[in-house]
Amino acid sequence: MSVALPHSYHANQLGLDPSRIHMVPEWPGLGRGRANPMEPSAITHGEMLASTIFGPEEEIASHVGAWRDVFARAKPDVVIADYAPGAVLAARGHLPLVNIGDGYTLPPADLANFPRLWPGGGELLHDEAEMARRISAALARFGAPPLTSYPDLNRASAQATLTIPAFDPYRAVRREGWLGAGPFTPPNLPSENRRGLFVSLHEDRQFDTPLMEAIAESGAGGMVVIPNMLRKTRKMFEATGFETPEELQPLDRVLERYGGLLHAGGMGTAIAAAAKGVPQVVVYVDLEKYLTGQALEERGAGISLNRRSLTKPQLIDAIRRLLGLRSFAAGAKELQRENETLLGRSALADLADMAEAVLQGRAWVPA
Repeated sequence: MSVALPHSYHANQLGLDPSRIHMVPEWPGLGRGRANPMEPSAITHGEMLASTIFGPEEEIASHVGAWRDVFARAKPDVVIADYAPGAVLAARGHLPLVNIGDGYTLPPADLANFPRLWPGGGELLHDEAEMARRISAALARFGAPPLTSYPDLNRASAQATLTIPAFDPYRAVRREGWLGAGPFTPPNLPSENRRGLFVSLHEDRQFDTPLMEAIAESGAGGMVVIPNMLRKTRKMFEATGFETPEELQPLDRVLERYGGLLHAGGMGTAIAAAAKGVPQVVVYVDLEKYLTGQALEERGAGISLNRRSLTKPQLIDAIRRLLGLRSFAAGAKELQRENETLLGRSALADLADMAEAVLQGRAWVPA
């Protein structure tokens, strides 16, 4: 087995033979960025891809070619691509492919257009027909089949959506189903016996002073996990009743001890909390995280807050409501109950079975 990773330090964590590890080609448009990084990254998934990956035809061809070079070195029998559009295109018409994603990152390939997901209006900056033409022209250099539509770039031998239906913005048109990203163990502690707030945030969030102060001043107590936490941040939280462990905590074991979770809306964290029946506060800054927060609000299992306009009193109030109103715990418990079987499955075992089915040229059916 060969693995392509975005950062070299990930290789040490996996304990794999270094000769079997390859660095992935960087998304060519990452340096372009957005004029205002606090605005949503896009109003459709296709817009996001156009701004960060798919620019001029030459740029697309170079990116696909770099991925084909990785495949030439690795010599895979089958490719499993996790949110790697360049790898998906490089395998197109060339190698058996299992395309995986978390719902938002894996729109169905048979859509005619990418649907608008951001409710705030806005104009499309990229014409989808032109994007499909540009990508198809780049693919033609490698003898790969053209796209029939812009979303067709996701076409694969098989697809695996690593989420639950409630967190999939394309659930109404999804045909392949969901794998749940498990296995997670069912909760052992009743919701009425849980106390305090579990906070999981990226290390750069500790420089957001109003956000940090709101959590500390909420009076919730609990645990705050931020990688490379500064000493002053740690002292502030510990003085207000929060534990601040230096090591990352195994979510499947610790989450259910707490009455609520506050995070930025990452899919892995959201699913882990859903598996434990924990209500969530999502403080989002981009489209993908907004969608996760909205899904929780629709199910009565959480509160979604826009960091661009959020004030400290609003966040303190949200934390207190999440922990104080039984309706949120009830909504989270119902979300856990209806997905318990799905979240208890091994997504990794399912992926292995799926790859085997693709190699054998047969359809994959969940056990």
